[in-house]
Amino acid sequence: MKRFLRCIVTGFVLLLLTACDFVLNDSKISEVENGLIPNVLIDHEPKWNINDRMQHFNVPGVSIAVIDNYEIAWAKGFGTLNMNSLKDVKKQTLFQAASITKPVTALLTMILVENGVIDLDRDVNDYLKSWKVPENEFTKNEKVTIRRLLSHTAGLSVSGFRGYKPDESVPTIIEVLEGLSPANNETVRVISTPGEKYSYSGGGYTVLQLVIEDVMNQPISDLAQKYLFEQINMKNSIMKKPVPQKYSEQLSTAHNNEGNPSGSHIFLPDGSACCGLWTTAEDLAKFVIVMQKAISGKSQKIITNETAEMMLSHASSNGMGLGLFLSGRNRDMYLSHSGSNPPGFKCWLLAHKYDGYGLVVMTNSTMGGNIYEEIKRAVAKTYNWTKYKPMEYDTFDALLNDLQVRYNPDPEKSKISERQINYMGYDFMGMGQTERAIEILKLNIKLFPESANCYDSLGDLYIESGDTTKAFQCYQGAVKVLKIHPDRNKGMMYLIDGYKRDFPRIFKNK
Repeated sequence: MKRFLRCIVTGFVLLLLTACDFVLNDSKISEVENGLIPNVLIDHEPKWNINDRMQHFNVPGVSIAVIDNYEIAWAKGFGTLNMNSLKDVKKQTLFQAASITKPVTALLTMILVENGVIDLDRDVNDYLKSWKVPENEFTKNEKVTIRRLLSHTAGLSVSGFRGYKPDESVPTIIEVLEGLSPANNETVRVISTPGEKYSYSGGGYTVLQLVIEDVMNQPISDLAQKYLFEQINMKNSIMKKPVPQKYSEQLSTAHNNEGNPSGSHIFLPDGSACCGLWTTAEDLAKFVIVMQKAISGKSQKIITNETAEMMLSHASSNGMGLGLFLSGRNRDMYLSHSGSNPPGFKCWLLAHKYDGYGLVVMTNSTMGGNIYEEIKRAVAKTYNWTKYKPMEYDTFDALLNDLQVRYNPDPEKSKISERQINYMGYDFMGMGQTERAIEILKLNIKLFPESANCYDSLGDLYIESGDTTKAFQCYQGAVKVLKIHPDRNKGMMYLIDGYKRDFPRIFKNK
């Protein structure tokens, strides 16, 4: 009898704890949904509702998955699959992952490496059968390898692909690599010494796809299904195109800047390793958790801890690992990747390398980046992340003072950058707080007087506010700085041509 009562009490306690978890989770979901925020909060305002912001930015559909303590805390859809449809986005809704396909391909590649099928540092031409990377002056001493393809350091051309509309002919992978009709891209070739520098290349991942397909004698879509989607339980993920009928009711539609439907593009008929994945935020969160558990030693079901460490360590000068971007220092490090496919899918994944939390956001609009940043900050604040939370101040003057305290003439020691302050100014402008925006960008000029971009940005805000006289003075300042400090402003000299076209008076008598 005592044992029976003990079982009942234990069951009741577990049920109560589960109920508490649901209530707590619902509270956090509500906090995120109603807590979208700008980069800077003054006296706790403003905070926005996600549906209002989706309407503001012309984003019809959004899907979110939040990772906490190595688990999916929640996944939820918002809005509609299509602006002209009443079908709601749900957590099972598929979006094109675009370039987030690349880290998924990277994991598949590393599984093959672990199994001894391919070697990271061997010349890919040793594996390629149906096509070869053409040799040239750049490959005399250094070769294209799988490690270099994964880290975008192989020296290959073609950063990305436009894709093909449903009524257009879709090329084979060989036609893409050779730039032959009906392919709409240039040829994929080695244009710099392999291993010399980072250069983002969708063409490189297409070469990687052919290596895998030639070695395994199977389409990339089938291999991803067998070695990844089935093993990780990514049950709403597919690389094939056209997407199988069973998923047809779950597909979202891409939209342009105005929020009008613009369809979706095909990349390769048997799946594209660089940009062809259809998936959900929930499934991508499962992928992220696999990486997090492997790197922390909590699970080595898919890949070992050693392989995960190799993938999530710097392999190029810009912070690229093998398939994922890395930022931060020491133990406070984040892994990330974004995706952007024409004509209007944008998505992001972001996760802490060691601490088991993260976020996936998928949108069906070219304007999705605006709402992603606000969602990211809301999640970071709600779950108390160590990074990405908004800067909070009681008053605007306190913000201005803090920016000056954070600034240091030595870029290595400064805790604030010209770019961050610039974005801050545009954020305030976007919120309709013109006077604050102008004050922020005036401070940017004060802190970074040798930057033409600071003057140009403030000029743009004055144009927006209708003060053409002050805008003109800012553009004059930009020209002066460009002439005095050309080295400091490399890449900004294009401003001169624009000013000559739009404001020729600046150059009168000069």
